[in-house]
Amino acid sequence: MAKKTGISNHKIQYDRCAIAYKQKIVEFAKKTKNQKVLDVGCGLGNYTSLFLHSNNSVHGLDIQDVRLRHHTSFAFRLYNGYTFPYASNYFDTVTCFDVLEHIKHDVCTVSEIYRVLQPNGRVYIATPNRHRLISLLKILIGKKDIFPKIMQEKGIGGKSFHVREYTEHELYTLFQNAQFRDITISTFMKTQLINLSKNTFVQGGFLLTVSSFIAGFLNYLFNIFAARALGPEGYGEIAALFAYIVVLSIPMGTITSLLIQKIGSAENPKEYAVAVHSWIVEKTKKWWFLIFGIVIITPFIPSVTNLSPMSGYILPFLMVVSFASAYYTGALQGLHIFFLFAVISIGSVLLKLTGAILALYGFGGLEIVLVFLVLSGIVGLLLNHLIFIKNIRAKAGQIMIKNHGIRNIFKDRQLWLTTGVMAALALMNNVDIMFAKKFFDAEQAGLYSSWALFAKIIFYVLGPILTMSFIFFSSKKHEIKHQIVFISSFIFLAMVGVITNLGYGAFGKLIIDSLFGKAFWGAIPFLEWAAYFGTGYTMMTFMMYYYLAKKNTISLLPAVLFPVYLITLFLFSKTISDVMYISTIYTYVNITIFLLVFFKDRFLFLIH
Repeated sequence: MAKKTGISNHKIQYDRCAIAYKQKIVEFAKKTKNQKVLDVGCGLGNYTSLFLHSNNSVHGLDIQDVRLRHHTSFAFRLYNGYTFPYASNYFDTVTCFDVLEHIKHDVCTVSEIYRVLQPNGRVYIATPNRHRLISLLKILIGKKDIFPKIMQEKGIGGKSFHVREYTEHELYTLFQNAQFRDITISTFMKTQLINLSKNTFVQGGFLLTVSSFIAGFLNYLFNIFAARALGPEGYGEIAALFAYIVVLSIPMGTITSLLIQKIGSAENPKEYAVAVHSWIVEKTKKWWFLIFGIVIITPFIPSVTNLSPMSGYILPFLMVVSFASAYYTGALQGLHIFFLFAVISIGSVLLKLTGAILALYGFGGLEIVLVFLVLSGIVGLLLNHLIFIKNIRAKAGQIMIKNHGIRNIFKDRQLWLTTGVMAALALMNNVDIMFAKKFFDAEQAGLYSSWALFAKIIFYVLGPILTMSFIFFSSKKHEIKHQIVFISSFIFLAMVGVITNLGYGAFGKLIIDSLFGKAFWGAIPFLEWAAYFGTGYTMMTFMMYYYLAKKNTISLLPAVLFPVYLITLFLFSKTISDVMYISTIYTYVNITIFLLVFFKDRFLFLIH
């Protein structure tokens, strides 16, 4: 490392962007202890006051005193814009936040910083990057920067603004010429992209997105192959079985979501996960005789549900497997073991798809499809348990259940809040299809089912993002970024909806022909509306997850309004299109109320 005699370790940080920018300064200030600190161009004193701790001697310097009343506890001096009124080698740390770009004689200022800084002192500079993204975008669209001529000579409101902005090389050269030797420069874009690529949530979100897309695609193949192999009657049996599984799996969805939140926010996540597992095993051994209840009711399932005997007997078994798997699904995601979770998810769907392919090629009928459906559940459960043994329990050590309050988990208010949200989502995802099948003829119900499939494909494709958002919003570590992520995610979902709407409008007939055939042409006129419904349903789910993670009872809004939705369906659904319109309007009523609550909270926060 190059050094000047008697002076070393002068460090320059160059980082500029809204929230990340403020966080960098706060982090730097917290680490500064027992130092003489000078803030050049202290202005209102907001940043200067951050250093008033840990026995620091803090000084502020500016050409005029505009400090706020609550920022007057540090030593302040006026200066003439050229010479600092301090002795040489006086300060341990010098800061200069958003000031250098306003100073005409920057070389003089940097030289003065060098003069007043002690040997082994530090300098922290923050100034706009001339090559930041917004400037490059202006160049690409042919707009010239009005800076520096107008800004330098006239400024805004008669006040001087940016005299110049620097590139990385120019800033480095400026401080190098002032004899600084240990210079570190970081730009927001590079730093953030590098940090982003290393972020657990980004990596996990990518894995979940890719795996969910693959699993979703394989599920669509399963539906297509099963329908072609089994015909309407056999496929209806499979579809009905899945519908019952979804509705009966509401408690499992609650367990998964609760575990993601509890484990993700626990001080010792792995130990907490092991404690929950031990508690579940203990209770299962204690209440083992409940299995007789399942055995007793199983023979009545076919007559009550109109499922075939084989499907009726398989249903309770699949529910038991689903219950056991719910823990592992929540634990793996709560512990951010996204890769293995993704692999198991894809593997389970592949097994299920194998049954449909065998049936398509004549190696069996409904029975072979059901057998592989059961196999996919069993294999997935066994793999999850194996991962738990090797990756979680083996590394967490011995844990006492009572130390984690596991016995009180079902007394937690959050459990019932989560139950309400998950129940509302499960019902909203199925009740419209059930209603169409119940009150309209088979052809109309089939058209509606295809319409709903195209609508909710947005939800299925973006499912991993919704799951990651819930994990993210449940994390206290990233709480400062929650609001901006909420807004940016909402805008992203709106853009997806617009693109989907345009795609359905332009290629609707081609899409229907390719996947379902001419028999489903009746759904073509409503495909664009399917994009509205799918986008609204996805947005509503995202907002429910946001408020659920915040433990806010407003997350139950769709559940509260659900009876109104049902009554409206019964009273006003004269045609299948009425069901489409009512379902869509219901989602956007929820979205509107969610947004009003969100921005009301932001408004009250700003006033406070």
